[in-house]
Amino acid sequence: MVKRIVRPLGALSVIALFTGLACTKYRNNDPLSNSGIMFVQASPDTLPLTVLVNGKETGAPLGFGDRTGYVNVSSGSASLEIRQNARIIDSITADTLVTDSVSMTDSVVLDTIYRDTVYNLLDASVDVDGNRAYSIFAYDTTRPVKYLLLNDGLTTTPLEEKARVRFLQLVPGDSALTLYANNTPVFKDREFADVAKDPSKGAYLEMDPGNYTISLKSAVTDSLTAPPSSVSFREGGIYTLYAGGLPGDTSTPVILHLVTSYEP
Repeated sequence: MVKRIVRPLGALSVIALFTGLACTKYRNNDPLSNSGIMFVQASPDTLPLTVLVNGKETGAPLGFGDRTGYVNVSSGSASLEIRQNARIIDSITADTLVTDSVSMTDSVVLDTIYRDTVYNLLDASVDVDGNRAYSIFAYDTTRPVKYLLLNDGLTTTPLEEKARVRFLQLVPGDSALTLYANNTPVFKDREFADVAKDPSKGAYLEMDPGNYTISLKSAVTDSLTAPPSSVSFREGGIYTLYAGGLPGDTSTPVILHLVTSYEP
């Protein structure tokens, strides 16, 4: 008999949490040479993922909610690979007789075999324009991994007296969600990965800088889907809020994440 266990290789990255919000920031305000790609791991049911852009690893494996910094790439077509490193543990067992009077058996481990393997979850190419910054979001629970390629608008002149904010609904299997800022509905009736079908859903909204309490509610029942979170937007900043996780799953619950692409 062979019993198999699959475990991730390497240390898990830690998701920084602040009042229920997972935060990532890009604070390098220097102009990007060529183009830049940031990768965000929003697929909730995977082991840590290794991301390669043009054949080069972008850093340590990414756990759910983690991201890379911006990776410089030349304009044109860039190759994107997503891999999952795992260790396969095969236990070879044998059934032994426990007693002569009663027919009972027990399993004894004869040997354990460890095999390191790599699963290729995605092999694709993406087209990028020169002097642009993009975010790639891996999402969903299907294989191969699905992804979104979004222009982060870093070449746009920063807004005076406003911040740019967009919202992505990346909760698999969930109903439409509405995001509230200080109890005001801001992004209404957002379906799962709707930006994949309608790119206008990925557009930025201009918001006043300041502190906000962000809530995520079902557009059907008006019940809370994720704990309220506190967030601060700066004048001229560029931000992405995304909802990720699995409904009813205690290990990867639904939570709001903040990706900061630019802050003056």
